[in-house]
Amino acid sequence: MKTIALLFSLLLTCASLSFAMPPAQENPISASQADNAPDSQSYPLLFLRCAPINYPKYALRYELQGDTTISAIADADGKVISAEIARSSGWRILDDAVLQAVQNCKVLDQPDMEKTPLKGTFKWRISGIDYQQPQLIAASCATSDAVHIASDEEKERGIVIGVYLDKKGVVKKMTLEWSSGTASDMEAIRLLKSCQFLPAQDEKKTLESAISIRLIADVKSKIHRDYSEF
Repeated sequence: MKTIALLFSLLLTCASLSFAMPPAQENPISASQADNAPDSQSYPLLFLRCAPINYPKYALRYELQGDTTISAIADADGKVISAEIARSSGWRILDDAVLQAVQNCKVLDQPDMEKTPLKGTFKWRISGIDYQQPQLIAASCATSDAVHIASDEEKERGIVIGVYLDKKGVVKKMTLEWSSGTASDMEAIRLLKSCQFLPAQDEKKTLESAISIRLIADVKSKIHRDYSEF
């Protein structure tokens, strides 16, 4: 009887491990699904059918948030065979976590096409953040004939720069999150270095923070700048 009881206890333990939530992080997190298809040309990409998408520790540390939109193709078995970022969350580490989760994921049971286009948005949110987010003061930026700060209506992924700010809103560092692979990348950094930012702020004080900025390259422009200073 002891052997049976022990075996039953082990089975219960394994079952509880199989359905356990991810370990608690240093901050309460919320990574939610938006499985509706953003346009009529694609089917919804059901992230819930894929591997769990957990908040990367680095992203939690700097409280990085955003919405990752994925475009993908599923084969005749309903499995994702290719996927790419249609619209970045603003942070490569978050986008890559979603891309990794959907690769080879079976998202359709009975697809009616050999190759089915899919699209969906994964929302990265950290619970409990109620302070005012940092802001770019667009009017403070220099002009450029090669790149411009993207509007919400411009759907392309563009060039995405991560900007880390101190408590005064001064830039501590910049990271190239998504690249165009051209000289426009450095022009985007040059442009943002000319900008001023409002720091994050709660009810009592200003805070260190991070913000991502998306820029669009003017494909007709020819850049002839010396970027040795960067």
